[in-house]
Amino acid sequence: MSTDETRLGNALTYMNHVKRLFGDQPDVFNQFLDALNEYQSQTLDKPGVIDRVAALFKDHPDLIMGFQTFFPNEDDMSDAPPPSTSSPTSPPV
Repeated sequence: MSTDETRLGNALTYMNHVKRLFGDQPDVFNQFLDALNEYQSQTLDKPGVIDRVAALFKDHPDLIMGFQTFFPNEDDMSDAPPPSTSSPTSPPV
């Protein structure tokens, strides 16, 4: 099984666990999905999605730890954003 297939399987297992856990609180699960969608559409950055999910799951530290399933290995540069196009001498914006 490839690394991508493993990640996908882990993510689906995690999502099913979250959905079962919050079965009586669909608004929490929907807010979780909204955060993931905003991250995927780049409306929300990585720290933002982590903060939002941590707030949603504040009483479930196991879910917060498991959330790392959604992020690629930091050493995997294939998922890294393209380098900045600004020159090092450009003033900060």
